[in-house]
Amino acid sequence: MRVHAIYGPPGTGKTTEMLRRVEQAKVSGVQAERIAFVSFTRAAASEALSRLGLKRSNNVSTIHSMCFRLLNLKQSQVVDPAKLREFSMQVGVPVIGKSPEDDEERADGDSYLDIINYARNTFTDPSVVYDYSTRPGTRAEFNMFLRAYSDWKDTFGFYDFTDMLDRASRKGARPDAEIIFVDEAQDLSPLQWRVIERFAKGAEEIHIAGDDDQAIYSWSGADVHGMAKFTAKYGGVSEVLSVSHRLPVSVHQKSQALIRRITMRVDKAFNPRPDMGSLQVHGNINSISISPQEDILLLGRTHSVLREVERDLIDRRIPYLRESGRPGMYQNKYAKGIMAYHKLAAGKILQESERTAIYNVATTETRGHLEKNDYAAILSRPFYVALDIPFRVIDFYRDADLNSVPRLRLSTIHASKGHEADRVILLTDTTQKVTETAEKKPDDEIRVWYVGMTRAKHTLDIVEGHNGYKI
Repeated sequence: MRVHAIYGPPGTGKTTEMLRRVEQAKVSGVQAERIAFVSFTRAAASEALSRLGLKRSNNVSTIHSMCFRLLNLKQSQVVDPAKLREFSMQVGVPVIGKSPEDDEERADGDSYLDIINYARNTFTDPSVVYDYSTRPGTRAEFNMFLRAYSDWKDTFGFYDFTDMLDRASRKGARPDAEIIFVDEAQDLSPLQWRVIERFAKGAEEIHIAGDDDQAIYSWSGADVHGMAKFTAKYGGVSEVLSVSHRLPVSVHQKSQALIRRITMRVDKAFNPRPDMGSLQVHGNINSISISPQEDILLLGRTHSVLREVERDLIDRRIPYLRESGRPGMYQNKYAKGIMAYHKLAAGKILQESERTAIYNVATTETRGHLEKNDYAAILSRPFYVALDIPFRVIDFYRDADLNSVPRLRLSTIHASKGHEADRVILLTDTTQKVTETAEKKPDDEIRVWYVGMTRAKHTLDIVEGHNGYKI
């Protein structure tokens, strides 16, 4: 098996290069159905299908979807939020379902599941992982939860994502592929690498693409050095995509100074675009002029950091979108219902989805009119009477232009991976929890901020907070 590793620093187009190679493999004579493409996103998998000229292929999907199909599982067997809530009630330990990468409210059951999945993904004893964690709840409760969760899945024949990986890594089932492509390889855990090795048996070539500098999911068990280990194990060859089509000189220099604080990494010499771009450091966000017409990505380490900025944008009636966490004021159910109401008032025909949007926020009386298609009765009252809109936001929705197309996007750094913008505003404020984690694993935190900085195509504004991370 020939192994080709492609290191793609920010903006160098590693996924584009992988898709080019997919297309090249097809042109060289390999049957499209015998080319496998494993990605972490459905978007990349869809693009691979397009390059192969296929509408669907069992060999092109996310790694979990591929395991699901190879194991012949049914959707009813997969652990989902509804099943977890039922288990939570049975075992008496709350599970909310929030991600561990942020500071949203989480319950002990969420932390227990994180510990269990991390342990299984890294082949570590759960009790050892618990000891190195923040030790949520009590050890006795954790041990009880661990046994109960395993017994519950066995009793009902349920599989979570880690179960799929574990079973696929041990069973003989694998894709019938001559060439395998693996995108975003820096995010693979040791267990996932074992799955890839199983998939690769019988294949002539495997291409893996990623960037260890952008590995920001070590909290879930990702092996930052997995690409290098896999390449060395199979005597593969490595190459670095050497030109960033995104980063200007100023952002490139600043980001490289940051990432070089890490000693254990694959050194990658790559060049920025020739233009200087702009890099500015601010004491607070109030000194930054924000134009609704600019393509801006406003990044915070956590949702709590973003919330204060969001309140200011709401007060100033600056249109924005939330790309992570709960929907923003321009995209939530109230905004959708009001937009549909205004469309109806303009004499336009509603789509079924728009009728549903009104129904979701309608008063009982308005729902009755809607069921009778009595639009005149609905429009006889202003939207804030016909619709059940919280009193505290009525003034906002009276003023806001919901038909505008917001170009300002708010996101956590984790959720921004793979995205870019002409201008990035990076809020360096951190929570106490993040500060404590950074002290324990400084390299992991450096990678997170590196990813945030390198989303900028032209301008990077760094906002130094009261408890800001030192970039």
